Amino acid sequence: MSDNVVDIWTKLGKRWTLPILNIVGSTESVGFREIKKDLAGISSTILSERLLELESVGFVTRKIQGSKIKYGLTADARDLEFMLAKIDRWWDLHRTTYQLAMSLSVDNDLGAGK
Repeated sequence: MSDNVVDIWTKLGKRWTLPILNIVGSTESVGFREIKKDLAGISSTILSERLLELESVGFVTRKIQGSKIKYGLTADARDLEFMLAKIDRWWDLHRTTYQLAMSLSVDNDLGAGK
């Protein structure tokens, strides 16, 4: 695997990154509060960090519209939508198998401490 592939998956693999891209890509532009509302459990600090990271790598644009800041996907990030949709479909097909495996792993880990 090339360094470029590893680098992109390292960036995309950070917690909250893909859900943020999904929300930002679901509309032309979206505000910080709207993103935070749609991501139950994310802190404002982490959301700010992820948005800055996504902006710095060229996936997200940040525009000031009046007194509000709005975020949107760049053309490069929109090119990822096809790939991310394929990953989403793959997960829909295989979710049960992996969730079962993960729950068995957790059960085994808990049993090991007895």
